[in-house]
Amino acid sequence: KNDLSEKIKATYEKSQDDQNYTTFLKHFGTFHVAKLESTEVSGDQIILDELQDLRKSILRLKHTDSRMKRSHNIDSNLIGELSTKIKEYMKNEGLKSKVQIRKRRDEVMKIMENKINAPRYFGGPRDYEKFFHSVFDMIYG
Repeated sequence: KNDLSEKIKATYEKSQDDQNYTTFLKHFGTFHVAKLESTEVSGDQIILDELQDLRKSILRLKHTDSRMKRSHNIDSNLIGELSTKIKEYMKNEGLKSKVQIRKRRDEVMKIMENKINAPRYFGGPRDYEKFFHSVFDMIYG
């Protein structure tokens, strides 16, 4: 404590006696506080920007959906069939909350594999799993 106290006093005295003396932190350069710019945007512009973002999201989803259909040779009827069967199963099981539903996801995937005869449509288990998860996520997020 004494050494620290002496060093602080010596630093202070040196700064008072020598105009060119700088403390340790000043050796790192001069610092300036950055200024934030603000821009006013009309309510109409915000709405237009949000609509444009929604449009991009929709187009991206359509692109993903069409790519999925092409890669798996699957039509929208199978998506609808699986979606309906998942919803029916969850309802019959009495599952209502998303937490309950998500906990049963893998179990439901295996059950649905038989119900829609997945091997008929998919090249292997991974293809079906990707498809199932995308449909499940469309339903339950």
